[in-house]
Amino acid sequence: MSTLLAVEHLSKNFRGLRALNDVTLEIAADRVTAVIGPNGAGKSTFFNAATGNIKASSGKVFFRSRDITNRPPHVVAQQGLTRSFQVPRVFSTLTVLENAMMGSRHVFGEQILQALVRRRKMWQADKRLRDRALESLRQVGLESAADRNAGSLGYAERKMVEIARALTSEADLLLLDEPFSGIHDDVASRIIEIIRELPSSGRGVCLIEHNMRIVMSIADYIYVLDHGELIAQGDPACIRHDTRVIEAYLGKGQSNECA
Repeated sequence: MSTLLAVEHLSKNFRGLRALNDVTLEIAADRVTAVIGPNGAGKSTFFNAATGNIKASSGKVFFRSRDITNRPPHVVAQQGLTRSFQVPRVFSTLTVLENAMMGSRHVFGEQILQALVRRRKMWQADKRLRDRALESLRQVGLESAADRNAGSLGYAERKMVEIARALTSEADLLLLDEPFSGIHDDVASRIIEIIRELPSSGRGVCLIEHNMRIVMSIADYIYVLDHGELIAQGDPACIRHDTRVIEAYLGKGQSNECA
């Protein structure tokens, strides 16, 4: 197993409330990982703390063995770690294509000197980026909407734009926060195919998801959070029968060790 993200004893407090409590886990490059748990379990807080969207109260986060604890989100993204959000965030005044292009972590020509003396390379880099963004839109079924204003999109389409932006980034690890919520089955099937293919190309995927049918069908490894604590981990077959997980979701059962 090639570890991309290693989280060690990660905790986050909000005014006395401990949203994450001493969470330690690893996310690998060659498998699909899922983080599940009931509402309020700390799943989105984990994503936010791991990617610098909020500052961890304690603990460490390592990406490809580099310490990225509490680094700004744009710095984390430049390292090759990107994420989507539960509520999709698009640039409403830009086109769908421009939104997808914003996912790139290597935008040529940001410095004025480069803009003056290296215009040809800038043009070539821009074309490569546009082609990559168009391919990402094709993967999520939005290629025909490339020139539409992103502000005109519905909820499900905005989620697709976020996923396309993450794909365009060519990040080593994608953290997807509830990618299947609020979308139709045909769109969900397309996302499932995308997620399943990513590990074969050396890119890791970790998703937060409430749809247990989907989680059990695509996840290779699952971590379960409850009240900010890691209560179980293992493959889907193991998690499905873990009584700690059943208790967290249904409020009954006794603890059982998961091999």
